[in-house]
Amino acid sequence: PDLAVVRAQDIDRRTLPRTALLVVEVADSSLRKDRGVKTVIYARYGIPEYWIVNVKSSTVEVHRDPDPEAGRYRTLLTAGTDATLSPTGLQAVSISVRELFA
Repeated sequence: PDLAVVRAQDIDRRTLPRTALLVVEVADSSLRKDRGVKTVIYARYGIPEYWIVNVKSSTVEVHRDPDPEAGRYRTLLTAGTDATLSPTGLQAVSISVRELFA
């Protein structure tokens, strides 16, 4: 991923974390792969929230509520530049979509 938010207790200096609270992919030419293969991978690993920052449309696709067996997310929201996002695992954090594209 381009960005992964990981709990401190899940970090081990010898290996990469196997889980994250939030995974973010910045998609321009990789949009098809990020919507397809990567969505399946992150859902199967039970990543609770996955964002695709869609450079071409200036939107953020927010995938929530993974179904690991099906390899998909049950909820998909698309946030435009007027939106502010708060990751479900980090509710004290607020991110302006407009500022992501500034």
